[in-house]
Amino acid sequence: MDLLDKILNELSPYFATEKSSLWYFLFLALGIIVLHCLFARYRFIKYLPGLTLLIIGVITLFFNKSGGFLRSSVEDLRKAVLCGATGLSGIFFARIIGIMYKRSRHSKTRRPKTSDEYQKRNIKVE
Repeated sequence: MDLLDKILNELSPYFATEKSSLWYFLFLALGIIVLHCLFARYRFIKYLPGLTLLIIGVITLFFNKSGGFLRSSVEDLRKAVLCGATGLSGIFFARIIGIMYKRSRHSKTRRPKTSDEYQKRNIKVE
């Protein structure tokens, strides 16, 4: 038991950073929902937070403080992976919301109800 407590105490700073990383996903999802509610008419707006974070992640990965991808530090890689993963999950979440609240395209065309309407549209009535 003492060995387990010692290991957990040594790993606690790493767990703290991972718990704080989960907040990024939560805030991004909340932001996407708010943008979807505010700008329901403009469908592309809800993708902007995810795209922005994805671009920030790629820029951080290739143009970091050390001057290149191969010389990047662990903190730069962590930031790039976190921003990239959060951006991709934001894009997927926005797409899921878009599919859930998709307007029906077939609502304008209605099915004929009377036999006269069937004949006007040249549909065979059985």
